[in-house]
Amino acid sequence: MSLATSWALGQVGDRLRVAYRLLSTDLDAQSETSAIIRTVQKSTAPGALTTHGLEFDQLDPAQQMLMKSFVFDRQDDALYWSHRAK
Repeated sequence: MSLATSWALGQVGDRLRVAYRLLSTDLDAQSETSAIIRTVQKSTAPGALTTHGLEFDQLDPAQQMLMKSFVFDRQDDALYWSHRAK
């Protein structure tokens, strides 16, 4: 997961608690879990965001199914929009 914020939330290896909403055509669900910071990219531009690369730490089976459903639904959207009649 990529997360952009106004400041760094921690260093590589730190753990965070994250809550997120998955919204697509067929899905509207909220979930909460822990994540490990894998990358931190700070911009030097004034007012720019700091981007964090996060790895979900422990997703239970229901959270895993939500993620799979969201990803597959988004793939369907991408296929639809990329193959529309030209």
